[in-house]
Amino acid sequence: MADSLQHVAREDLAKRPAYHFTAPWGWINDPCAPGYDAETGLYHLFHQWNPKGCEWGNMSWGHSVSKDMITWERSWPEPDKPVLEPSTTYDKEGVFTGCFWPTGPRGEKGQLTVFYTAVSRLPMHWTLPYIRGMESLAAAVSRDGGESWTKLAENPILKEEPEGVDVLGWRDPYLASWPEMDRVRGEKALYGLISGSIKGKGPNVFLYAVKPDDLTQWTYLYPLLDLPNNFKPSHKWSADLGCNIECTNFLSLSSGGRAMQFLVTGAEGGKEQDWIVKDRSPSWPQRTTRWCQWLCGDLERDANGKVRFAHTFSGVLDHGVLYAVSTFIDPKSGRRIAWGWLPEEDLPTNMCVAKGWNGCFGVPRELFLYTLKNVTGALSSPLEDVACMKATQTAEGMYDLQTLGIRPLSELYALRGNTLFHGKGLTMPAGGHTVVATLVRSVQCRIKVTINVRPGSRSAGLLLRHDADMTSCTKVLFVPESETIAVDRSRSNQDPSVGKRPHQGPFTLFSQVVQGVEVREKLDLTIFIDGDIVEVFANNRFAMSTMIYSPPGATGISLIAEGADKSVTFEEVKISDMQIA
Repeated sequence: MADSLQHVAREDLAKRPAYHFTAPWGWINDPCAPGYDAETGLYHLFHQWNPKGCEWGNMSWGHSVSKDMITWERSWPEPDKPVLEPSTTYDKEGVFTGCFWPTGPRGEKGQLTVFYTAVSRLPMHWTLPYIRGMESLAAAVSRDGGESWTKLAENPILKEEPEGVDVLGWRDPYLASWPEMDRVRGEKALYGLISGSIKGKGPNVFLYAVKPDDLTQWTYLYPLLDLPNNFKPSHKWSADLGCNIECTNFLSLSSGGRAMQFLVTGAEGGKEQDWIVKDRSPSWPQRTTRWCQWLCGDLERDANGKVRFAHTFSGVLDHGVLYAVSTFIDPKSGRRIAWGWLPEEDLPTNMCVAKGWNGCFGVPRELFLYTLKNVTGALSSPLEDVACMKATQTAEGMYDLQTLGIRPLSELYALRGNTLFHGKGLTMPAGGHTVVATLVRSVQCRIKVTINVRPGSRSAGLLLRHDADMTSCTKVLFVPESETIAVDRSRSNQDPSVGKRPHQGPFTLFSQVVQGVEVREKLDLTIFIDGDIVEVFANNRFAMSTMIYSPPGATGISLIAEGADKSVTFEEVKISDMQIA
């Protein structure tokens, strides 16, 4: 099977994403162990991989290296083979997600360490009985800059979940320093998180103290969260935290001298969004209900002296299909870089097999602490209802807002090739009707749009990958009345077996006082199109990723606006093709 997949994948390169990371063939899911090795000047990125088929199974790790996080080379000396795969009694059923550390297990310079969840028994799911020890913590080391990896003789480092804790899941190790945790605990350590849930108590993450000079010593401290199943603080602005969480990373983000603590996590077992429930077809493939979310909170000691992550506010990291996000701090720039997986659950398996590969990673993103000052209000929601923001009132009676910021990695702009279109001051609609203005044709590009949305506008956005008569098209629309950004895929293709559920996420524009004058924000959209992939970013605080599977002839890109006469102005539109040298 692997040989045939390899053959198909190499013949299908023209249809593969041009600038999104994919496996050479077969199935890809979680990004694993992103990191940087100062000894070689190389970034490392691993991926969960089934090299034997286009469905989940045979979970192994592929490995790639890069000098810029954009152009990746597969690991040497055998780039077409996994670097870690099931080979022992403790990981015979899978090498699952993990993390990276830029030294040897005892702090040795010139060595690299990765940690992973070793799986010895399947099936495994939060809805099934959990058998103790079916997941364990293991590590592997490289002494040659990442060319080869050897599993540690001490494996498994942790043979099973904490004693006396009845879990539904226990996996996806994450390791880093956490100065705020040091401060609250009153002692220094590295900290490990393992994600999962406690039966009957809800989703949780398990906190470990790890010795910096002996990474094989993980000492369990306590669970970090105290939240119920299906925790959802806001119907509109939050997603359901579900019954089990995965791939949790902790991060401290600073702005203006103030640091805030975040958890980024994947949630499964929640209730599906209303608009997806309403818009489904029995002929479409079944999709997993899950989201990539973030929580902001304070580290506080409870009455028993244990540190808890006390939730203050939270939101959705990506309102599309992106999942299993893994992050690291780039030591060269100090930025927090995030990678996530884009599954292809809307495509029938036989179609994935025919093309030879299944899934990819989203473009790399930077996470940061976003601040908007002197805010007076939103489009329609009261500020106190915008639950994904922290609003601090100023002495002047205005508000400073803070939230988790998200934007495409700046290195992506180096891929810009020819400018396909550049226009300014395009005012729409005329006569109060829906107006479409076709600009260019492209299947691999970046679109940057600044839109002035005035009162009377009903919607504004773009039509992507459309044909001449709009039989096939995908709409990206901002709707001011409902304060949402939506991707309408109902006509993205004409194949009844391909899923076309909509994506939708809450987004509003704020009014703020600038130099003594109250003004409304402009809508700043950045959209990446890479064949079937569409990723939408808005105002450095919103992201939505999806697949659209448009036919080859559908290449048009147009502006669209609906509402009162001249209620929308596309102040600047720039479309550039994306070229990897």
